[in-house]
Amino acid sequence: MNDVTLKPGLNALEHDAPPSTQRLEPNEIPSGEPLKFDIVNPLGIRLLKAGTVLPSPEARDFLLAHFKPSRLIPVPDKISSEDQPPGDAPVVPPSSPAPLVLDDMNIKTGALLRIRMAAQTGYGVLNSLVIGFAPNRSLFVTPPHATHQIDPVTLLFGERIDAVCRQPFDFLVLSPPSNIRQLRARNDTRMRTVLPILFRNDANTGADSPFTGLGLLRDLSAGGLSMAASGPVAAEGEKIRVAFEIVAAGIDVKVDTVVVIRNIRHNVERSPWVMHGMEFQDLDTATQLALRYLAVE
Repeated sequence: MNDVTLKPGLNALEHDAPPSTQRLEPNEIPSGEPLKFDIVNPLGIRLLKAGTVLPSPEARDFLLAHFKPSRLIPVPDKISSEDQPPGDAPVVPPSSPAPLVLDDMNIKTGALLRIRMAAQTGYGVLNSLVIGFAPNRSLFVTPPHATHQIDPVTLLFGERIDAVCRQPFDFLVLSPPSNIRQLRARNDTRMRTVLPILFRNDANTGADSPFTGLGLLRDLSAGGLSMAASGPVAAEGEKIRVAFEIVAAGIDVKVDTVVVIRNIRHNVERSPWVMHGMEFQDLDTATQLALRYLAVE
């Protein structure tokens, strides 16, 4: 069963401050029995809903190894200035969010960057690859692909060239990112995710049957998903059942459905993961529309 819940009053540009959370210890996360509370990440985004059953201790270890499972800390009700006792210090409004930095961009070695050349060069936007990082958050990147001429460049988030190196090969040193802005990606219906996903091999069992494994949901679209697991969960062409939840842009989407495995890839980007490309089977229209909306937002 798939559920889509709209949360009025929230959209992609209007949101509350991140809630307070507390990291969970292994003994606070049961396996084989329903969770008594929501498990969230440090930003308060729900990973597993209360009532979800982790199928095994191995699934719990997987959750601890690849996420930062936390629980929400209850926040006391706010006190208005009229209710505040005389003589108490006024409530200080929350400060504005800290500027985004390189760590917030989640850039990894090998990532593809789009670099805008200076207008007078006539090259427009070119591609470059990240090959390393400096302790001061400077970036080491390959020269733009379309030319070996090194002109002043500005990355889309405001970097400048600090150095041009020729040994042991050509590469650029870019200053730490500045003026970083979060932009909407409207050209791709596939969204990158880092979410837990439950699965079981017997796709024909009922929706109430227990799941047997936990994987990592890496990307998602209205047509399918990509899941990482420690090993192959089934053969190509076989069907399995998966369940996950994604909350974003004021929409809460719960998916429990059958997928067919279209491809299995080993050693992707030298990773120990086994990647599974899956296609949804009979996903209802409301859920498909919600996933398309999330991919845009």
